[in-house]
Amino acid sequence: MPHTLFVGDLDIQEKASRHFAEGLQATVLAETLDTMKEVAPREDGELVRGLHALADSTLHANIVGEAEHTEMVIKGTGIYGPEGKVIEAAPGHPFVWEDEQTGDLIFAYEIRGMRPQDFPKDTIDLVEPRIDGMAVVQATRTRARYGDV
Repeated sequence: MPHTLFVGDLDIQEKASRHFAEGLQATVLAETLDTMKEVAPREDGELVRGLHALADSTLHANIVGEAEHTEMVIKGTGIYGPEGKVIEAAPGHPFVWEDEQTGDLIFAYEIRGMRPQDFPKDTIDLVEPRIDGMAVVQATRTRARYGDV
């Protein structure tokens, strides 16, 4: 004969816990993504447009950078990057770019690269101190919905 277990109170507590956790995750993730988009370097906007949040039902979340150069911006390139070497042009094909101030074309056979811009770490440094406040707000929302469970 099957055994029936009544867990009404437990269900409410579980729902309240889930409401709190999922709400806090959504709030922290949205705040982190917004802050990261503010902190990220902007040249043409491609890097910022490529930042997206991915969350799943197990309360794990990631922010991904879809722009091809995201990792290069974070880690640096050339002498400032993981390899620590200048970036060399292919023989006979110099790097060419326009000086933004003068409009002159600049030709170079090697470039030093760009310094790392660890904007994800900067984002965490800004958001982390605010998480306790976000948790208090979410706890208030959960209590309003489920009472003191």
